Amino acid sequence: GDRRLFQRPLARLYSQYHVTLLVDCSGSMSGSGCYYAAQAAHILFVSLKESGASVDVIGFNREIFKLAADSFQGINRDMINLVSEEAASGNHDGYALSIVTNEILRQDKPGRIICVISDGVPRCDYPTPDCQRKGCFPTNRELSENLSFEVNNTRKKGIVLLALGIEHKVSNHY
Repeated sequence: GDRRLFQRPLARLYSQYHVTLLVDCSGSMSGSGCYYAAQAAHILFVSLKESGASVDVIGFNREIFKLAADSFQGINRDMINLVSEEAASGNHDGYALSIVTNEILRQDKPGRIICVISDGVPRCDYPTPDCQRKGCFPTNRELSENLSFEVNNTRKKGIVLLALGIEHKVSNHY
């Protein structure tokens, strides 16, 4: 509540926004990647919450998980557990983006933002639960094409899509 001469409270500026931080928790994120992603997610979570936005932090590998965003230790702990469980598996960025896009559209806020925090390219060692039911096993090329489709689909729905690369460039995919 300290209002200094040149400070303005920002809470009202972002109260009309819902932000979903979509964090890659695949095996390739083990080690420093996991730490940097958890740190970035926590900093963004705290900053956005203090600015009045509603925020979710979702982790993904072959599945989708809500992460404990209330503290850096909580996010880091959840990510380390997910990354170590999935050390040999891939990540399905397009599948995760599709689910999060549908979830964020249910929010009653006019401003919707998805920020993906990832180390790069989708990779498949095991199919998603959806693919298992259909009996398919996508190739890495198919995963990249699916991600491109889902990125375009998300943007067409009026959702702002951002990506933060952890130790690798993500601009080729997002």
